Amino acid sequence: MKKHLLPESGNFYKANLHCHTVLSDGCLTAEEVKEIYKKEGYAVVAYTDHDILIPHHAELSDDEFIALNGWEITFTEPQISPIHGVKRVCHMCFIAKDPDNVKQVCWFHRKHFNKNEDKANLADEPEFKPEYTPESINEAIARVKKAGFFVTYNHPTWSQEDYTKYTQYHGMDAMEICNYGCVCLGYPEQNDQEYDYMLRAGDRIGCLGTDDNHNKHPGEITWDSFGAWTCIKADKLDYKSITDAMANGNYYASQGPDFTEISYEDGKITVKTSPVATIAFSTGSRHAGYFGNVDGTPITEATFELKETDNYVRVTIRDEKGKPAHSRAYFLDELK
Repeated sequence: MKKHLLPESGNFYKANLHCHTVLSDGCLTAEEVKEIYKKEGYAVVAYTDHDILIPHHAELSDDEFIALNGWEITFTEPQISPIHGVKRVCHMCFIAKDPDNVKQVCWFHRKHFNKNEDKANLADEPEFKPEYTPESINEAIARVKKAGFFVTYNHPTWSQEDYTKYTQYHGMDAMEICNYGCVCLGYPEQNDQEYDYMLRAGDRIGCLGTDDNHNKHPGEITWDSFGAWTCIKADKLDYKSITDAMANGNYYASQGPDFTEISYEDGKITVKTSPVATIAFSTGSRHAGYFGNVDGTPITEATFELKETDNYVRVTIRDEKGKPAHSRAYFLDELK
């Protein structure tokens, strides 16, 4: 029987799930961010300013746009690593799954928090002391997950983290397979390999495309916007439908092309796409598949037979300009 891995019903909504405003180190107001993203066809933006949860859903959301409430946490290495020469960091975004969930857990005093503390609604708990250790990071993940937040792991390349670090963090919902803001700064923030390392370490997480936009470039405020996004398939455009779809893994990451269908039947996974140059299947074993437009004619469909030892499968498509889109990983035991 055919199983649709992206829901057969519903609509795709274009989302930026990581952005900054004047409340931290961005250069646009929340309203200005909404304006520029709506013009580019986005229906969802998660506002994730550093250190502080300032809810925007009630004031910005309408029939065509949903503002998700969130914030970004930073864990910083206490001293300069002799290997890296800079302090490594771990950044994560916490996005509230419910629009009324506006209490900030794991709050702590830091620059952007301090200047906006009067706007915050803090959880009734002691101040959290973020330390750059797996224990502290995993404690924060567990606490915010319990409090009803969707957790994303951000820009490992910019953060100077490698597999010895991020494979020790557990319980996240997704990671950034592309952070476009970091790409604009010159970092190779295309994190395909990092995603596979995390999957092979046992984490069942999705992958996102985000902008992490700060809009600081003089003369061109959108220079780090509209470069990587997440397409979320939901029944309708409201807060809970969007976050429920995120929690259920009903999305893909893109920088150009589109998935129109991902399905499973009789041990095979089939994808249908917008016209693309290549379709590649990756697994958790030494088994992969590649389909290309050998005669120059774009392709829009491919089928790949799985082996019992594959553990998981994920799909990467690329258009004629080389722009990718990535499915999340689907584990074989959830396909059956």
